Amino acid sequence: MTSIELNELGTNKGGFPKGTGLRNPENQVAPVGKETTGFVSEFVDNTWASYGIRTAIGAFDRAGLTPKRYQLIEIEPNAQRHDRMTIVKGLTFRLIPNEVALEVANSVAAKRGFKQDKIEYGKGGLSVYASYISEDRPKEVKVGDLVAVGFQMKNSIDGSTGYRFSGYTLRLACTNGMTVPEGRNTVSLARTTDIGQLMRDAEAAMEPLLAGLNEQLETYRRWTQIDLNMQLANILAVSLPKKYLPFIDFAKKTKAVVGFQHMTVWDAFNRITDPLTHTKLEARHRDWFRARLNRAVATWTEVQNGTRNMDDALLMVGSF
Repeated sequence: MTSIELNELGTNKGGFPKGTGLRNPENQVAPVGKETTGFVSEFVDNTWASYGIRTAIGAFDRAGLTPKRYQLIEIEPNAQRHDRMTIVKGLTFRLIPNEVALEVANSVAAKRGFKQDKIEYGKGGLSVYASYISEDRPKEVKVGDLVAVGFQMKNSIDGSTGYRFSGYTLRLACTNGMTVPEGRNTVSLARTTDIGQLMRDAEAAMEPLLAGLNEQLETYRRWTQIDLNMQLANILAVSLPKKYLPFIDFAKKTKAVVGFQHMTVWDAFNRITDPLTHTKLEARHRDWFRARLNRAVATWTEVQNGTRNMDDALLMVGSF
C-alpha cells in the first residue's frame, strides 16, 4: 500500500486544491492503482461512513491522458434508500447525509418552539423533505381567520437539492399550507462536514426566516382589503393551469380571461392553494406550483406599485 501525505484539511499535498475541506479521520488510504470500474482511487474519505456513505478521491483511467480528479461516492442502501448507488462529483461538492440534515433541523426546531409535522423522502431515498410548525398561538389575518407559521427543510445526497430552510404559513380554516415567496424567505446553508458549524449556520438562518414570516402575515392582512382585478386574473392565468383557477372565466378553448368572480386577493390566494394541498402531489411538485403562485402575486404587486408594466409582468411569469 502506498500512503499519501495529508495536510491539515485531510487533502493530499500532491495536487488537490487547498480548502476543499475533505477529511480522512481514520487515515484509511486506498492502494494507488486499485480500480473501481476504471476509477483509480488515491484515498478514501470516511467522514460519513457511519451513514453508509464513503467517498473515494481519484481519477478515471483515460489511456495516458492527464487525469482529472473526481469524488466517487458510494452510497449503501438503508430504510429509505433501497438500492446501492454510485455518484460521481467534482472535488468541490460537499455531501450532507439526510440523517444529519434532519438531526440539525430537529435541534433548531426544538430550540425555536417548532414541532415536526411530517417527513417525506424522494428520488429513491436520495432527498428528504421535513416540515415543522410553530407551537405558538396562531396569528389572526382577519377576524376568525387564523394562520400558523412553520418552516420546511430540504436536502439531497446527490446535490439535486441544496440544504435549505423555507418558511411557510398554514391557514387553519382549511389547513391549506401556503408557502411564502421562495426568494424572500428561503435560506440556503453552506454544505460542510463540520456538524457544529452546520448547527450554527442553521441557528443563524432562522432569524431572517422568522422575520420574513412576520412580514408575510402583514402582506396577507393587506390582501384582505384588496379586490381581485383583471390584471391579477391575467397574471394567474399565465402562471397556473386552469384547474387551479375555478373562479376565473376563460374563453372557450383558449386561456384568454373574460371575467372572474368577485373576491379579495386573500380569498383568491386561498382558493388556489387549497387544491394544491389536497391533491396527491409530491412535495417538489406542490412547491413548484406554489412558487409559481407566489411569483405571480409578487409580480402583480410590482404592477400595482408601478415598478413593472403589464406586458413585462406576463413575460416574467410565463417564463418562470
